Amino acid sequence: MLRLFTFGGLGVESLNGTPAPRLRRPHLAMLAVLAATGDRGVSRERLAALFWPDSDEEHARHSARQVLYALRHKLGRDVVQSIGSNLNLDSAAMTSDVGEFRTALAAGDRALAIARARGPFLDGFYLPGASGFERWMEEERGRLTSAVMSALHSLATDATVGSDRDAAVEWWRQLTALDPLSGRFAVGYLKALGARGDRAEALAFVRQHEMVIRRELETDLDPDVRRLEAELRAISSPEVSVPDTTPVPAVRRPDAAGTAPAVVAGPRATRHWSARRWAIAAALTLVMLSGTAAIGRQRGWFGITDASPTLAVGMIREDGVPDSQRLGRVLTDMVATNLARVEGLRVLSNSRLLELMRAGGDSAAGYSDAARRAGATELLEGQLIPADSGMTLEIRRVELRTGIVRGVYQVTASDRYAVVDSITGMVANALHLATPPGPVAEATTNSLMAYRFYEEGLRAFYSGERPSALRLFRAALDEDSMFAMAAWYEARLIGAFGEAPDGRHGTVVRRNALRLAQRAPERERLTITANLLWEDGEPAAVAVAESLAMRYPIDPRALMTLSRVQSASGHFAAAAASAERAVALDSQAMIAGRDDCVACDDFAHLYEVYSWWDSLPAAQRVGRRWLAARPGDEYAMNQLSMAAARLGDTASAQSWNRRLVAVSGMNRVFQHRLDLLAEEYDAVEQAVMPFLSSTGANDRGEGFWAYFMALRNQGRLRAAMALAREGWFPGLPPLGMKHEPSPIHQAIVAFDMSDGRAAVRLFAMAPVVDARFTSGRRQRDLAWRGARVGMSLAAAGDTAAVRVMADSVEAWGRGSLFGRDQRLHHYLRGKLHALSGRHEDAVREYEAAMFAPSVGFTRVNYEMARSLVMLNRPREAVAVLQAALRGVMDASNLYVSRTELHEFLAESFDRAGMIDSAAVHYRAVVRAWRRADPMFHPRRDQAAAWLVRHGRAPIASTARSR
Repeated sequence: MLRLFTFGGLGVESLNGTPAPRLRRPHLAMLAVLAATGDRGVSRERLAALFWPDSDEEHARHSARQVLYALRHKLGRDVVQSIGSNLNLDSAAMTSDVGEFRTALAAGDRALAIARARGPFLDGFYLPGASGFERWMEEERGRLTSAVMSALHSLATDATVGSDRDAAVEWWRQLTALDPLSGRFAVGYLKALGARGDRAEALAFVRQHEMVIRRELETDLDPDVRRLEAELRAISSPEVSVPDTTPVPAVRRPDAAGTAPAVVAGPRATRHWSARRWAIAAALTLVMLSGTAAIGRQRGWFGITDASPTLAVGMIREDGVPDSQRLGRVLTDMVATNLARVEGLRVLSNSRLLELMRAGGDSAAGYSDAARRAGATELLEGQLIPADSGMTLEIRRVELRTGIVRGVYQVTASDRYAVVDSITGMVANALHLATPPGPVAEATTNSLMAYRFYEEGLRAFYSGERPSALRLFRAALDEDSMFAMAAWYEARLIGAFGEAPDGRHGTVVRRNALRLAQRAPERERLTITANLLWEDGEPAAVAVAESLAMRYPIDPRALMTLSRVQSASGHFAAAAASAERAVALDSQAMIAGRDDCVACDDFAHLYEVYSWWDSLPAAQRVGRRWLAARPGDEYAMNQLSMAAARLGDTASAQSWNRRLVAVSGMNRVFQHRLDLLAEEYDAVEQAVMPFLSSTGANDRGEGFWAYFMALRNQGRLRAAMALAREGWFPGLPPLGMKHEPSPIHQAIVAFDMSDGRAAVRLFAMAPVVDARFTSGRRQRDLAWRGARVGMSLAAAGDTAAVRVMADSVEAWGRGSLFGRDQRLHHYLRGKLHALSGRHEDAVREYEAAMFAPSVGFTRVNYEMARSLVMLNRPREAVAVLQAALRGVMDASNLYVSRTELHEFLAESFDRAGMIDSAAVHYRAVVRAWRRADPMFHPRRDQAAAWLVRHGRAPIASTARSR
């Protein structure tokens, strides 16, 4: 039996365990239409309009018969039946989730219907060249989403009326996830949480909802939401325990399983916090949220003692426990993880300590040292010893600065999970905080063996033993398939495009980690979700990353996650601030002489942020700070050399490169990039010849790319096209391996040759990630491909098609986190205005399209400069073009050559009356195009004539004007 799934994607799955057949996109699209129309079916005329609108009736029917034949052949059976003049899906041969969804709704089983709707209808599916199908898909998705929301609202209302509090919370939560901007749904969710007593979760939701509303609608919260927030804040907080000097007998509590009791020695008196104490706590919270100020408070820089400690969990020995029963450092991680669930308590994760631990530092002193450098103010350490009724855990809470013991706690319980839950409750009570809800086993794993594999995997991961770490995390998941943190590290090691040893694609591994994250503790849940959503380009990453950094403002990994999300979405100032805070935290934790460098990734990212922000001097300052913190770092010198080259300072670039060569030897690939930026195209041509004949794919690819760029910038487009198509032309060494022609490279050359139609055809062939990948990653690919096709359509003069493509690019861009994708449609709209002679409007659209002036999409710079010149604003054109010339020579900067930028800069400087600067760029044009194809000769000769006319030598230094 086969089943078609349409919610959350589109594909066929087998229900009897046999491999599912793989179908082409047009065939899947046909099945989706038939499944969605249900028993009534769809007419052949309607199918023709959806899939073959440009064909006559005879050809459309022929095409439909071909699709049906292909389906029968691929599936091994007829799954489509004919009822009168209509076609529908034969439910006896193939079922579908959309059919089951509608059947459940018709039967009144709303919960079953919701279970079938696993995600947006045909999420991420795209069928090129089928605009009718695209429109149908959007309309059907809207109808189904409305049906889902109606069913959810009915379920939520019934659960609320029936006082089924857990169900009400879940249904209202799903409604807020479907429509995060709805004040009505937010109110329902808050009331449900309030009725269940989840005050903290409700207030956290209000904060997140407010951020979304302000970001998306630029308005204030719904008044009803604000009123409920005030009511929640007015509720008195629960009583909390405080120490009492009177000796008290042991209190018996049930263990994690609710059976054998745990013996807990601890305080018994309780009292309410005073108004003064609440005021102090609120002030400390504000200080914590200020980022680097919190670091100063921890370390005593301001002469103030922080009443709320930052805890780390050190070594917990297992004294007297047989070797066969010892679990290494599992208890350390378990206690740290459980304490982090205590609301209001700052706890460093075990992974943070392992990240900072010195080589061979797996000892009590090693943990203490790592905790100190991580910013902890207090350390928990102790021992586990056998007891008659199970085991006893003794823990000391030690102030790291003075060595004073702040508290001693002892619990006896039947197993390790019980002692961890009990000791967590004792520490929380001693600090006047509430015990976390539920046992640690529910938040992590109930398998000690899985925990052991996971903890050993962490050690291997942070020791750089990645293959061993992957095996250990996989072993942990084999023991407990619901262990979220093991799934997260497995996903990190495999990556989005990798493959697990058992054949699972990286997207499957990541999807599993994202699903399991929902049952993990808050810090782990936010960490997993924010990072995976960021890597997958999902806009939802913004709110999650903001929550992560707000909740854990002294965790450098949380800050770096936020910075990466901010940078991807184009908020470079905020990204730089977040990264600087992470650098401050990690720099203090660095160890001189250690092979790995915890702050180096921070520095590298901060350099990239300033680079995207078109602030190369700031990027250079980051590089120098990096070298000061880690002298001789190769990547830092690499980045400093590249920044100097992009600024046109060839002497400094080569100086840094010489220092790099002295440390690590010649890197010929990096030398190619420096030579390209210095416009030493002859040097590039000589250097790449061994690469072009290489039998290694990486070397061959590098040689191809560098030579392809050099040829384009020299105006040798016929040779560039031959290289793109065949990989070879006369004069080159024999090919060392088979050449795989790339439509992208051919499209770029066709565009350079002003052959817009050919460029359209070739750019449309560019691959996008398939349905296995997330919607955000797919939307990014679609938006970028659409922009290139639209750019080529404009070159071909097809303004009607450009207008349609601009709308599509806007829709795709909204589904991507990446800020460039969200702005790309403005570029196409600017082209339309420019082609109509409305250059003021064009400039406004180009400004809206500008993501990063140097490395965003420099074709925008070029087109914007053309409109500015037409408006007689050449000085503004100069600034825009200079930013483009500071860019790199790959990625989104491929679509205009440096020589064209020089040519237009020269013209703009000339129009602005800046003759010396114009001469610099005209010389670059003459020098680069001296061996150009005939189509460039008139432009080259014009540049040479200008130089002669103004008394300038035709060829000289190509150093750029600042």
